[in-house]
Amino acid sequence: MKINTDNAKALARGYVNPFLFKFWHASEYDISNTVLISGCNRSGTTWLAELIAAVPGSTILFEPFHVQNMKEARKIGFKTRNYVFPEADWPEGEEYIHRVLTGQVLTPWTTSHIPMRIKYNIDRWVVKDICTNPMLEWIIEKFPIRPPLLLLRHPCAVLASIIKRGWGDSLSMYIQADQAFTERYPEFRSVLAGLTTVEEVFTARWCIDYYLPLSMERPYPFQLVSYEQLLNHGPDALVPVFERLGLDMPEHIDQLFHKPSAKASHDYARQRKTPGWHKILSKGQIERMLIVLKHFDMDFYQDDPEPDYQALFSDNPLRLG
Repeated sequence: MKINTDNAKALARGYVNPFLFKFWHASEYDISNTVLISGCNRSGTTWLAELIAAVPGSTILFEPFHVQNMKEARKIGFKTRNYVFPEADWPEGEEYIHRVLTGQVLTPWTTSHIPMRIKYNIDRWVVKDICTNPMLEWIIEKFPIRPPLLLLRHPCAVLASIIKRGWGDSLSMYIQADQAFTERYPEFRSVLAGLTTVEEVFTARWCIDYYLPLSMERPYPFQLVSYEQLLNHGPDALVPVFERLGLDMPEHIDQLFHKPSAKASHDYARQRKTPGWHKILSKGQIERMLIVLKHFDMDFYQDDPEPDYQALFSDNPLRLG
């Protein structure tokens, strides 16, 4: 059996790093330096986190809200999807998030993507997570961090990546309803009730994941980042991202840009303008997914390699909200 060296390194780092971090003094850390990267599963958040963390003095805090691997988060009440609306009063959750954003939740899981070396001087935590989309507005209002990055990737590409990864059996999780979402937005109950196929339900869950942050008033208090724009336009697409973060883009960013992330598929190679999901999903599946996107007014994604950037990035509000 072939050993995945990236996974082996992550296991080794997770075993050693928590001991090394006994030298870390969180009380001296400035939370305003923290960068939060939010997205959905298989959207490229690890890749983007690695690019941002290439800035000297930066390091990645990996998936601190992943309830399967973070017992503390689970006990506090975090879930796979956390619908925490702006008016919510949740002291326990707020305290945990503050500890996350100041580098105080250091476990074998969260430190598994940090190179093994003594880390006395960390200037910036890059918090990468796929469970924060529905509570992004709440986090922004509660904590003085830099504008978070919200990464989007075509749901067809996300589903194809999950299937290619061999996680097809996990798609059953998408069938579960989101009561908190439908109570907030009852107009979508009939849409959700009419879904019959796995790909339709998956797409609806993708839409739900992004609906809350994309419904916020524009200009957004976060940075909307398109995976396809990064992939097809190269490091130049990162210039405005680094500018808004107030960070200098690393000189070696081009080399890092074309390197597969630690979570990429083993046979992955970054190919431009090639929607590989057409080879994995049938025409019928794609058509059904695009219909669901339209129901949620998220049809800036169509049967194309790239989204409608004008609709996605325009300062004029979308129909969302």
